[in-house]
Amino acid sequence: NKIEHKTKKGVNVRIITTPGKKEQGKFAMDVTLRCLSFYEKYFNIPYPLDTLDMIAIPDFESGAMENWGAITYRETALLVDEENSGLSNKQRVAIVICHELAHQWFGNLVTMNWWNDLWLNEGFASYMEYVAVDALFPEWDIWSQFMFSDHNRALRLDSLCSTHPIEVPVHDPNDIGEIFDAISYSKGAALIRQLNAFIGEENFRKGLEYYLKKHSYKNTETIDLWDAFEKKSKMPVKKFMQTWTTKAGHPVVSIKELNNKIVLSQKRFFSNTRLENNNDKTVWPYSVSFLTDKGVGESKLVTTKKAIIHTPDCLWYKINYNETGFYRTEYSDQVFEKINKALASGRLPDRDRVGIVRDTFALLESGANSLNEAVSLFEVFKSDQSYIVWVELIGGIYKINRLVEGTQFEESYKKWVRNYLNVIIDFVGFDPKTNEDASMPLFRSLILNTASTFDEPQVVKWLLRLYKNKSINPINPNIKSLVYNGVVMHQGKVGFNVIKSQFVKESNHQEKNRLLQALGKTRDVALIEVGLRFMVSSSVRLQDRMYYFLSVTDTHVGAKKAFVFMKNNWKSFKEISQARNMFGYFIESFSGMKTDKDAQLLKTFLEKEGTLGIEMKLRQTLEKININTDFCNRTQKDLIKWLKNK
Repeated sequence: NKIEHKTKKGVNVRIITTPGKKEQGKFAMDVTLRCLSFYEKYFNIPYPLDTLDMIAIPDFESGAMENWGAITYRETALLVDEENSGLSNKQRVAIVICHELAHQWFGNLVTMNWWNDLWLNEGFASYMEYVAVDALFPEWDIWSQFMFSDHNRALRLDSLCSTHPIEVPVHDPNDIGEIFDAISYSKGAALIRQLNAFIGEENFRKGLEYYLKKHSYKNTETIDLWDAFEKKSKMPVKKFMQTWTTKAGHPVVSIKELNNKIVLSQKRFFSNTRLENNNDKTVWPYSVSFLTDKGVGESKLVTTKKAIIHTPDCLWYKINYNETGFYRTEYSDQVFEKINKALASGRLPDRDRVGIVRDTFALLESGANSLNEAVSLFEVFKSDQSYIVWVELIGGIYKINRLVEGTQFEESYKKWVRNYLNVIIDFVGFDPKTNEDASMPLFRSLILNTASTFDEPQVVKWLLRLYKNKSINPINPNIKSLVYNGVVMHQGKVGFNVIKSQFVKESNHQEKNRLLQALGKTRDVALIEVGLRFMVSSSVRLQDRMYYFLSVTDTHVGAKKAFVFMKNNWKSFKEISQARNMFGYFIESFSGMKTDKDAQLLKTFLEKEGTLGIEMKLRQTLEKININTDFCNRTQKDLIKWLKNK
């Protein structure tokens, strides 16, 4: 089945689906037509073909593939069913479409010379997807979501010893799949955003147009891109960017005041405290942009390990305005007092508040911060009304939960979380309001799902009632996931079997994924085993099995059970392991484990079975487990002491 339209310039666009699903392609058609028009104007280069087919495939390893003029997608990445698709589903479809359409210029019209420059394709498409979606749906404020979906995701992976440079040498075909990761995609996109802020939007667009026109139907390397931007901006782009793409990692910039001057110093940031010494001598050029109570100050380029600049004449300041720079910041106590003034004034923008929360918890994990510094932020942000700030706060809540999971203090911590969430639950409410902010459906789902996970009685009662009455009042698609999660979490075997039966009967793919992920939320150890057996049965498509696995390994108990199951049923995983990109997600899902014994068992087993194509993913997963182990050992006593005083 298909729906088709011609663009104003005569390109024949078709959305192609399996029988009975063509109506679900209407949203994709609207996005495709508008995005094509946007890119043609932005790049000042017409789409070069006369046809564009967008094909929804029921079974597909990747999310999508940018074949020139015939792009293939998973159904969940292209189709929208108004009855079952919430805002997050629509955003994903729009993001993926805009990503793949960007590839028609970056990747197809101009192609990287070799795999070491994969980021030229993926980093740019990952950046341009936000540029396009922001133009098409400005009410979504999609760049704010970039803060956690890409920027922070890249920082987390890049803080490992086992990360890799953006420009990474590739000598073996088996290594190619491993670099389709958050470094090539998300760090690439974050660095391009950093470059845009450095040279300005107009220079950026002119540079892109020059690059694409000069190299159409040719192969390029990263240096060609720097040359294009340098030519059009007349700025030192190569000097600014080269270190960022050729060296692994990123810096933490420490800020203190001395004699009315600000002293800035940088060193490579590692989450891992097991380094014998941090001998990395890399100096990253970075732009210091100030936000003060008097406005946005002029940016300064820093190219040295240490720099001294005049303190702005102001009551408060925060560096890295809008968090466009790809680095973390560590403020001295004296400087942080000024940050607190900024927070109290209510004039610090959402993205800058996100940076403060994000870096505070990262520094806690790395051992540079104490638990008290991190938990004091909870009170500061208790009444914050920003969705993206709460994404980071909830991340911190779960990070600390890892310390008490499975201990006698777990219930005390749950009680604290429930009390803490009361104010924000009142703010988001249970029902959509007229003219509410566009991000509110995502915000409400985030908060209520967390409240349910920590057993908030009023939330649990509400969502179980919603499920019970779903035949009379259909569940809003924006909250379906948290309702299904709650049924499995809070109704034991009965809830598990009800959701499992619904999964088997369901035909909509987005809905099936929600139901499958919900099954992984069971707290019954015996049902975890039942779910794992169901996952490897013919009832669950090969491409979808990771959704259950990622869900069940989200807790320490679930991860341990899943690992034992994988060991004992390795034949069932052989089929998955042939798809190396997909299998990497299964290995990565063990990253939440928290003992050296866990790491050793995983390492021994996988090395015995063979790690071809997942060597780097395994190293990264083992390092994350080591980081968790050290974090727990270092911080657990302080948390228990803190809980006793609550």
